[in-house]
Amino acid sequence: RLSGLWGAQTPLGLYLQENEITTLFFGGVNADQCVWGTFLDAYYKGFDVVYVEDISATTSPDYATQMVIYNADSDGFLANSSMILDAIA
Repeated sequence: RLSGLWGAQTPLGLYLQENEITTLFFGGVNADQCVWGTFLDAYYKGFDVVYVEDISATTSPDYATQMVIYNADSDGFLANSSMILDAIA
């Protein structure tokens, strides 16, 4: 599957619910596929979602990455790891 939250109850979804986690930071490989799929599913399930640009990548054409960045900024929030590290320091 292209999402870790693809169904009503997935192991990831249950873990997040049991631990009362409401904000999710996203990064990884295949940013326009697996990362984006999970980001969207999390958004639609009511999580606060943050796409972390500098820890995300894909081998897809550049326009795929641009689509993720554009839409992540509409559906959730954009950040980079430096912003996050500065905020928690």
